Amino acid sequence: MNCAVIVIGDEILNGSTVDTNSSIISQKLESIGVCVQKKVVVSDNIKDILYELNSNISFYDILILTGGLGPTSDDKTKEALCDFFNDKLVKSNVVLKDIMNVFEKSKYDAKKLFSLIQNKMQSHVPSKCSVLRNIHGTAPGLWFVNNKKHVVALPGVPKEMEFLLDAFIKKLKKKIKTKNITNKFLYFINIPESLLFKKLIHWENKLPKNIKVAYLPSYSFVKLRLTFFDFDKKKIDTEIKKQFKILSDIVGSDFIRLDFFNQNYLLSELLVQNKLNISVAESCTGGNVASSIVSVPGASAYFRGGVVAYNDDIKERHLYINKSLLNKYGAVSKEVCLEMSKSIKNKMETNISLSTSGYVGSSNFVKNEGFVFVSCFVNDFSFVKKIKLFGTRQELIDRVSLYAIDFLIKKIQKVILNK
Repeated sequence: MNCAVIVIGDEILNGSTVDTNSSIISQKLESIGVCVQKKVVVSDNIKDILYELNSNISFYDILILTGGLGPTSDDKTKEALCDFFNDKLVKSNVVLKDIMNVFEKSKYDAKKLFSLIQNKMQSHVPSKCSVLRNIHGTAPGLWFVNNKKHVVALPGVPKEMEFLLDAFIKKLKKKIKTKNITNKFLYFINIPESLLFKKLIHWENKLPKNIKVAYLPSYSFVKLRLTFFDFDKKKIDTEIKKQFKILSDIVGSDFIRLDFFNQNYLLSELLVQNKLNISVAESCTGGNVASSIVSVPGASAYFRGGVVAYNDDIKERHLYINKSLLNKYGAVSKEVCLEMSKSIKNKMETNISLSTSGYVGSSNFVKNEGFVFVSCFVNDFSFVKKIKLFGTRQELIDRVSLYAIDFLIKKIQKVILNK
């Protein structure tokens, strides 16, 4: 089954209120196999509401409206539904009782509240609908069924909307049979969405028809959502591992994760469990790596300290990098980056060290912008990697830091845990 959501309210359109209802509706409906394929926001205007009802009723099995069921003059949803279904409002004693119960639980005078004509009118509902009873407010949910189409109106107040949505879903599950819909996620770090798409287009074209793909980019990674339609739930884990292996071969295992994790916490866990300590030597990241490491409570148990060596003089005096090495290879080189890791490890007397050096945005180095070296020591094992990243100066600093910590995690797992 499919669904369209119609969000009603001038306050949503003008930005004074943020719509969260439609997201909750989508998530909860998807959990029972109903796919929301359209969302639209309209004003508190009967003509606009009727236009969306008429435009969408032929294309969707379920229409869910949220908002416009309150007692004030700008609440027009009930009136629009009566026009649409050629219906009229009638008094509901069940709704009347629910409203009185809500008033009696409030801190206000229940009789005085109910004496207001607009509150009395809340007990009037379209005659052709079923009522979803609301224990949190005065507006009941309204459920119409016509020619196997479901039209449901819910209040705009999020707490009330979600309560009535749950009630609707519970009853709907007894009436219909839907396909299983399951979402699984893969995470790609340090690879732009456009480049990822280019790499995956042939893989995507070969996927079974009951697996759909969506690219969900964020600041530091791209989340790839795989939606499985009507899969045996026991087979999904097997299928996701299969696709993970295929994608790892396509983009490289350095760039893909099966599960989301907070890298800083994962690094902390690895260091604490294996009784390791760490130091860092940073150039292009300017202390951002150290900041990420100490963002985890209890970091003092394993983080000894670091040096931000942004120019060659500091590299020589505080990291003891030989001037001849700098002259021969340059500050941004695998040789110097590796020496930075070695030096800070010895200086701080740690098991683990991590260093960064590269170009993150400078008019002098436009040609090399985004080229970075990351190096680490895990006990006596050393590793260095050259990478090319993209973005603004701050984005590059953040992405290099993210990559460096992820790089270190993998090397610790390899050396210490033999993974």
